[in-house]
Amino acid sequence: MSALAPELVKLRDGREVVIRPAVPEDAEALIRYMAEGMPEFTDYIATGPGEFTMTVEEERQWLAARDPGLGCLCLLALVEDRIVGILNCDSPKRRRIAHVGCLGMTTRRAYWDTGL
Repeated sequence: MSALAPELVKLRDGREVVIRPAVPEDAEALIRYMAEGMPEFTDYIATGPGEFTMTVEEERQWLAARDPGLGCLCLLALVEDRIVGILNCDSPKRRRIAHVGCLGMTTRRAYWDTGL
């Protein structure tokens, strides 16, 4: 699991956001974030409507497997404990291509153009 410390970030509009690694206990909130936010960002991500089908338990397991030392990291942007953005990075396990990564990022529309 990640040893990254949470960081407080001040946005251009003055709001404060906490950036921290996701943990298995965030599974339910992450699923809710995707369900609520999908209409806002579906045109900009690889996952289409109806394709995000993880259960809470599957999401918990996925989050438990995130390990920055192995090239896997999921960061959350939170305002008052509510997820407003996600950054995910995955790298292949094979040594020869471990320098390659897949980056995914979403932000709720209310936070677009704020510096998040």
